[in-house]
Amino acid sequence: MNVVLVGGGQAATVILKMFHGDPEIQVQAVVDLNNAAPGMVLARKLGISTSNNSEGMIRDPNVNAVLDITGSAKVRQNIVEMLRPDQDFISGGGVKMMSDLLERSSRAHCMEVANRLAELMDQMRATMENIDRTSDGTEGVLREIKLLAINGNIEAARAGDAGAAFSVVVERLQDLVSQVGDAVDRITVSSHETHDLLANLEKTEQSLRENDKMASAI
Repeated sequence: MNVVLVGGGQAATVILKMFHGDPEIQVQAVVDLNNAAPGMVLARKLGISTSNNSEGMIRDPNVNAVLDITGSAKVRQNIVEMLRPDQDFISGGGVKMMSDLLERSSRAHCMEVANRLAELMDQMRATMENIDRTSDGTEGVLREIKLLAINGNIEAARAGDAGAAFSVVVERLQDLVSQVGDAVDRITVSSHETHDLLANLEKTEQSLRENDKMASAI
């Protein structure tokens, strides 16, 4: 369905956002005398035609429906006189009700996303706390093993030939400690990256909630 919006106010922006990308409904044009009206500005950003003259847009043979958002009885009458028999027309309260419903639906979806995001962040936060505790504990154990290996090398050196076999065991222990240490370092780097990601997610969640508050205040 190809639609023309007559009126470029805030209601037009809601309808444009909801219809944008919908394969079933294509907004052909937005009509308003004020080129700086928010609906006109958004339409141009979306690559939708804008005009100050409704007649040319409404009489386009490709247009199936006209939505009047102006609230003006005179504009409504003019549109009715220009309509073809096969064109649909929604005006005044009907369009406002539709835009209000679309806006509430959009806000409800945003809040649903924000709430789900908060739940996932709580789970991620708990997981990262466990990882951080495990990483800290592992680093402590590794430090003790390193000290033990150093003492083992010293004792093996003191024992001379008798300590040769023990020296091999200590060297193998040092290799294992080095490998585990590398793994812990990688975990630590990943942990820091995950904490950064978590901070960005928190900002996104806060932004969603702030946008909802602003929309509620309008």
